[in-house]
Amino acid sequence: MNKQSFVLGVLFIAIVAFTGSASADANVDYIISPDTLMLNSKAPYFAVEIMNTSSEYDIRDIDPDSVNLLIDTPQGSTNLGTLTSVKPNPEINQEYDKLVLMYYRDELYSGQVDGMSVLEYLADASSSGTGQVDFEITGKLYDGTPFKGDAFTVDLLQNQRGGDKGGGPKK
Repeated sequence: MNKQSFVLGVLFIAIVAFTGSASADANVDYIISPDTLMLNSKAPYFAVEIMNTSSEYDIRDIDPDSVNLLIDTPQGSTNLGTLTSVKPNPEINQEYDKLVLMYYRDELYSGQVDGMSVLEYLADASSSGTGQVDFEITGKLYDGTPFKGDAFTVDLLQNQRGGDKGGGPKK
């Protein structure tokens, strides 16, 4: 092995060791909607909206079936997996240039985190914690390039009226 091959090999190993891979994930900008989860709400859906704000990707290149939702806990991130999309063909909002993925709340809430259901975890965070929780997303573009979205904080509230429409006390 010549010196040049050796140096290139060491450099490649260093890149993989310090970054986890030889290529970087694309970073996506997104929101979870609504950004306040009313835990007793009867609304059946929530959305992940991925914005087209980067030259690293185009929202039309995102494989919607690859999107995973993660919840951040004090022990680290828990991957809740790929949720079932409400719409088989996700909506691209042309006006705001964003990909809108709709999911079932019940499926989110029935996932498991730290030995309890996600709903129990969120209710506990709502009543005894900060009233907020961070979510992240990961996935792939159609060409196989991985992407991730940094933590997005969602506020948590229990409806005052016990699961009726809207929040707050009756007047």
